[in-house]
Amino acid sequence: EEMEKKGMTIEEITSLDWGEATKDHVFYNDIMKAIFPAVEREFQRFKQENNTVSLNDLTRQVDLALKRQKTGKGNAFEKLPFPFRYIFVDEFQDSDDVQIRLIAQMQKALNSYLFVVGDIKQSIYRFRGADHTAFNRLQQEVKQNGQKIKQYNLRKNYRTAMELLDEMHLYFLEWGKNGWLQYSDTDPKDTDRLIGIRNMPKDLPYPKIIYKTVDKPKDCMEDDVVEMIIEAKRSLELDQESKSKEKRKIAVLVRTNKEAKLVEHWCKKKGIDTYLNVGGTFFNSEAVKHFSILVEALLYPKRVLSILNLLNTPYSSKGIDWTALAKFNGNEKEIYEFLREEMLSADDYESGFPLLKITKQLRIRPVFSVLRQIITATRPDSRYYWQERERIRLQTLTENQGISEENWIELVEEKAKFKWKQYVKNLNHLMDLLHEHFDSDFATLYGIHTWLKQNQATNRDEDEPRVDEIPEDIVQIMTVHRSKGLEFHTVLIPFTERPFRYNFSEILFDEDKKQAGWKIRKQNETRENLNYKKLSQEEELAVLQEETRLLYVAMTRVQNQLWIIKNNYSKNPSVWNWTKLLSKKLEV
Repeated sequence: EEMEKKGMTIEEITSLDWGEATKDHVFYNDIMKAIFPAVEREFQRFKQENNTVSLNDLTRQVDLALKRQKTGKGNAFEKLPFPFRYIFVDEFQDSDDVQIRLIAQMQKALNSYLFVVGDIKQSIYRFRGADHTAFNRLQQEVKQNGQKIKQYNLRKNYRTAMELLDEMHLYFLEWGKNGWLQYSDTDPKDTDRLIGIRNMPKDLPYPKIIYKTVDKPKDCMEDDVVEMIIEAKRSLELDQESKSKEKRKIAVLVRTNKEAKLVEHWCKKKGIDTYLNVGGTFFNSEAVKHFSILVEALLYPKRVLSILNLLNTPYSSKGIDWTALAKFNGNEKEIYEFLREEMLSADDYESGFPLLKITKQLRIRPVFSVLRQIITATRPDSRYYWQERERIRLQTLTENQGISEENWIELVEEKAKFKWKQYVKNLNHLMDLLHEHFDSDFATLYGIHTWLKQNQATNRDEDEPRVDEIPEDIVQIMTVHRSKGLEFHTVLIPFTERPFRYNFSEILFDEDKKQAGWKIRKQNETRENLNYKKLSQEEELAVLQEETRLLYVAMTRVQNQLWIIKNNYSKNPSVWNWTKLLSKKLEV
């Protein structure tokens, strides 16, 4: 995976210098030397036999074609139906070596104009091969082609209030002096200092950056994080100036999906509506859960637990109060007979759920036909909307102090509609995926049920379709990587104690991808080759620089107010984390 991320070819993998290892570890070093080229050859052969390519293969194949062109073996672009006069590249700082070389060679081969845009301080995709030296590498590539790139600096910042920019400048400047961030302010003509074009709103009660300090493990921070969110929301409500001009969005930014889900869990316990944007959450969304419960009840129409779960989804017009079943003392036969008589024997969907009738239909009609009929007849999205609307109304009854009844009702409607839109998009996307995966005429309930359960248990790659307009009252929770390019009235950074590096097994490469170092850690035993120590020191600095860039991106998503919890829980002064970075500020 590490070699794939860095776009390494079979030639580069085969020629890697693994160095030496101590006597006890020579065997493992020899395995590394032998197995990676062998696996790469086997992998390439497998893809060829199955007529399959990965995304990285596409850029590598073009790269190889360009290398052949350099040696006079034909122009890789001569068969293009029409020439490209201009090449535009956005977010250029996220380009890896192969992409940079590809762009430069395309420009030369096509003799086109090249225009790239990016901010090297926002290069945060090192884990997938992007390099913070992207612009320098492009200059080198273009220079080899006998050309030169002209540079323009864009310094006007239309997002963040100038008072906040002035405050953050003191951090960025100190980080730049230490070599952690490409940021300087020594030359007025060539400075990284951003120019704000608007002032802070007058009604905000707090200073520009609000710090709270704790000294506790992350799992014990629930009260601190929730209180900060509530306080920030109250502060945001006081900003009448921004209300008329723009949406007052609030976001919690974290480093990992696990942290994001932890904050979401804490907010749910306190009744704070959130929008989790971490990716890979589709199969755990409400729409998929409800549909999966429906399929399970159709597959096992006499299993009491499956029926009870179904009756409490939007597919049923009637829910079941669990206390109504207490009199049966857990006797499943009696419970089933009660449910059959009360809710399952209906002829339509208005008196419960006609499970007995649908079970008969499934014997003679295709599964997808029956499922579509159920969705059309029950309109689960509509029922979900009314359920959410009532939940939000009850939840916000105590929160609407100072808000007119008209505005309060409007807010409830807006939040319920947002939840409804996401539900509809997810349900439609699920049906698309099912039709892609199964033959409409020969699909079985068992096959659909198995596929759903497997994906709910393991699939963390499928994203929920995005709903564009998120109500301002909903707290957005996302990783810093997901926040890139976005902006929020208020940004909260709750977790700053996470160490930049962990003592895990890893494989490292030098900048030119010619040397390899490895470490295998199992329990208290560690094995490594002699290259590892030197490459680990280089990695230490590279990770520190990337984490600094990540914090820079997180802080600069803000428009008006930035809240940060500094956590001093780490007792090891040599361990780097965001709390330690935030202690490095230019004193004026």
